[in-house]
Amino acid sequence: MTDQLRLTEDVCQLHNMVHTALRDALTALLTLDTTLAQEVREAEKEIDRCSIRLDEACIAWLNEHPSPAEVSRAVASVKIVAELERLGDYANNIAKMVRRRFCCYDMAPFEKVLTLIRSMMEHALAMLQEVMKAYGQAEAERLLVTSLHEKDNIVDQLCRDIYKEIIMAAMVHPWTLEAAIDLQIVVRFIERVADRTTNIAEWLHYAACGQRFQKEASGS
Repeated sequence: MTDQLRLTEDVCQLHNMVHTALRDALTALLTLDTTLAQEVREAEKEIDRCSIRLDEACIAWLNEHPSPAEVSRAVASVKIVAELERLGDYANNIAKMVRRRFCCYDMAPFEKVLTLIRSMMEHALAMLQEVMKAYGQAEAERLLVTSLHEKDNIVDQLCRDIYKEIIMAAMVHPWTLEAAIDLQIVVRFIERVADRTTNIAEWLHYAACGQRFQKEASGS
């Protein structure tokens, strides 16, 4: 097995760990499952250890003086690992809030909000799955980034819709203000999941093309 193929497989394994942690964090939030939340927190520690090992592997590969195309791939892999590690942090942060905050709240007034949060996270996780399916396939890597930007816009709109619903719920039920603020923080984490997934798509474009993706300017 070549160093590049081994690295690709290891990054995909890290992705699977992160994807599972994010999905479990969402489930823990929706069900107020503090045991599952603690499992996410433990998983995040392994994600950190894995990301450190991958960073070291990428650096070792670069020290072997690979070809320019391999340098682009190695640099992109370092950046992708960093993005995945941050996604693991978001899962950990949500899980921490479930254990320390949400388990103490009456979440009934936020039933609609939680339904929208589920939809928002599902969109973000679908983006993450799509981007990692393209990983290691140059043609797919080139084509993916534009569609990911469009899907990121959908997540951004969901974020705005959820903020409005949170404010409305807090106005009707003033005693839920603290929970409303914490839910806004969770929504921001999920928005960042989509943003960082889009960043990964841009780095895949760099790996395939050897240059950064340039988003077309809008307007006439």
